[in-house]
Amino acid sequence: MDHSSDTIDLAVLLPVMLGVTLILGYAVHSVLRDKGLGVVGNGAFLMIGLVAGGAFMGFCQAHF
Repeated sequence: MDHSSDTIDLAVLLPVMLGVTLILGYAVHSVLRDKGLGVVGNGAFLMIGLVAGGAFMGFCQAHF
């Protein structure tokens, strides 16, 4: 069984998901920090990472 297309998809998906997660999490954190809600911003950053991790695990289970 050759899974080269799945490997390429995974090799592209992982850095893209990491980048989107970091950008989105930092943006939400910055907005909430500017409003004086730094602690809530930290929690939002962690929740965005958790959701992205769950989506990635779902992708892996569906394709491998």
